[in-house]
Amino acid sequence: MATCKTSSTVVVHTGGHLFEAVGHSLVSGQTHLTSTFRVGGANWCIRYYPNGERGVADSTSVYLRLLSPDEVMASGFFCLQDPASPSTGEKNKRSVGPRKFLSSEIGGWGYARFVSKADLAASGCLKDDCLVIKCTVEVSEFIDNYARLNEGQIIVPPSNLGTDLGYLLESGLKADLTVKIGSSTSLRGPRRKAKSFKVHACLLGARSPVFRAQLGGSMKESKQSSICIKDMDAKVFEALIHYMYTDCLPDFMEETTKEATSMAQHLLVVADRYAVERLKLMCASKLSNAIDADSVCFTLDLAQQYNCQQLKDCCLKYMAKDRHRLRDIKKTKGFEQLQKNHPLIVCDILDEVIGKM
Repeated sequence: MATCKTSSTVVVHTGGHLFEAVGHSLVSGQTHLTSTFRVGGANWCIRYYPNGERGVADSTSVYLRLLSPDEVMASGFFCLQDPASPSTGEKNKRSVGPRKFLSSEIGGWGYARFVSKADLAASGCLKDDCLVIKCTVEVSEFIDNYARLNEGQIIVPPSNLGTDLGYLLESGLKADLTVKIGSSTSLRGPRRKAKSFKVHACLLGARSPVFRAQLGGSMKESKQSSICIKDMDAKVFEALIHYMYTDCLPDFMEETTKEATSMAQHLLVVADRYAVERLKLMCASKLSNAIDADSVCFTLDLAQQYNCQQLKDCCLKYMAKDRHRLRDIKKTKGFEQLQKNHPLIVCDILDEVIGKM
């Protein structure tokens, strides 16, 4: 019988480096400044463009590059350091990874739009024409994921997006497609105006086979300049395209709030609709961490409806772990609704309970 081995990472080394850009205003054109340092047995390099890279003239750019060895699994974190308050004055925090860094990737990983020149001037971090950027690197190692699976944790694969393309979304540079979300009329409540988003057809098509089909299969041949999606909330679509351009969830979803949980529920449905599988797993992971006795049946219903096996397993393990908890769960309206929607799910719950005996 064939088996599948999976792996994830755990942080084993953390180190920081303060990069000083002296004479910041004197740097012209596409000139970049560099600084090397060592963390976790690996040699790293920061590349900083005071005037931006790739034609992004209104912002600065920063990248983290691995020099040696050939490959390292790591995360990188950038922030501006306020000279007046080194311990607490960290501004404009950005992160990269966790991901595999390769020394053959000359460009490294980072942000073409790290901070706009206007925001930099207002930040108070540019003192005496010197800017300090703090870079923290967390070097990781692979660990077996079988234990995580048995504990009911959801495994999200690492990012495979070549670079953060968020600056394209923010700037609208060469956007060739307008996506209109919502309808100008509504059967319930007042009229509501459709919201429009400027995006890049080739990127949406590359990230979603459903979008690719809607836009005509071949992006080079697609002549559509706009599409309309009436049955989606604009905030959900905004979170969807944020992921498509960055491979990350919006910042507010990193917090443990009702708003973040609600968005994860809606975004999971949309990710399933547009076949964005990694996003679907990220939403499932968020929901698995928010499970409690009141919400587990609703989450299980969602997992069953949208074929999220890992999320379903998390819910079943949570329900079967404590018989007193299961007794309380059975009294909830969510359990009653779950039985109506998916009658056979009770058999799965019983199987999980028996497996614990």
